Amino acid sequence: MIDAGTNGLLMIHSGWLMFDLSAEDSGQHVDILSFVPYADDTIQTFARQDVAVPMVSASMTSLHVRDTGAILAVDSAVVGLEQRQFTGIQGSPFVLVMRAKAYVREGGVGRMAYQVTWQLQRDRTGRATGLGQPIDPGNTRP
Repeated sequence: MIDAGTNGLLMIHSGWLMFDLSAEDSGQHVDILSFVPYADDTIQTFARQDVAVPMVSASMTSLHVRDTGAILAVDSAVVGLEQRQFTGIQGSPFVLVMRAKAYVREGGVGRMAYQVTWQLQRDRTGRATGLGQPIDPGNTRP
């Protein structure tokens, strides 16, 4: 987290999504959906959808094994602020949600590395505004 005093806030999240995706000859496309963690088991909340501008870069990986015909790919990843409800949390805060697309044929994919960077917007006085408290989403899924 980089805090430039009253000039704003820039936050960087990096990590990987773990999943188990495998397919035989015909291949399989899958949509991956995940919260972007803040730290450990928490996610950052935001007061409004327009307070932060998130960007994501992910390992856009593609692998083809000639001898077997296996294809493994992470095709795309986007991140945005979405409003969600959580047990024990008043209201419906906005949180960072990542959506990715992957494909596998004759093999498996187990994880996707990512980096999410977001900048908190400033109010008319130039102060960063709209940041909520980190919360534990519990068993809630995006």
